[in-house]
Amino acid sequence: MPTIAAMDGKTDRWVGAYVTPLLSQTQLDLFHAWLLSLQGRTGTFQAFDPDRKQPSTLSGGFPGNGQVNGAGQTGMSLATSNWPASSLILRAGDLVQIESQLYEMTADINSDGLGEATLSFEPEIRTSPADLASVITSSPVMIARLSSPDFSWNTDILKTGPVTIAFEEAL
Repeated sequence: MPTIAAMDGKTDRWVGAYVTPLLSQTQLDLFHAWLLSLQGRTGTFQAFDPDRKQPSTLSGGFPGNGQVNGAGQTGMSLATSNWPASSLILRAGDLVQIESQLYEMTADINSDGLGEATLSFEPEIRTSPADLASVITSSPVMIARLSSPDFSWNTDILKTGPVTIAFEEAL
């Protein structure tokens, strides 16, 4: 499960680890080949939190995706639009993706009568998103790389694994 690691203000980044279930030898071979294809910390991949692929507002009136309302925004809040009017859009702890950045809501978000809402989140915006960029609420991802080129696994005669890989957001 990804968490935010405090670095130094605008370079706060997501870090996490994935642990596989037991794998067959064929699955391990494919996973190992994929890890090698990343060339250590050079390659990147899309990472996500498998426990938070949908917003908590999914039941009831799921809001879908909004849009950034105005270019040049910075900080830890973002003006958005194109939501259902006067609705609970997201709850604190929900994740969203805007362009290639992943954010966690720090407060419940409600839209106004025009379907506009200001999102409050962590980490801080590092690259200002474009006007009308989508606010992706379903299956949000980030661009990540391995934290270390090293990985290990346990084996037995029938199955292999689990394999653990640590990753961090690629900034």
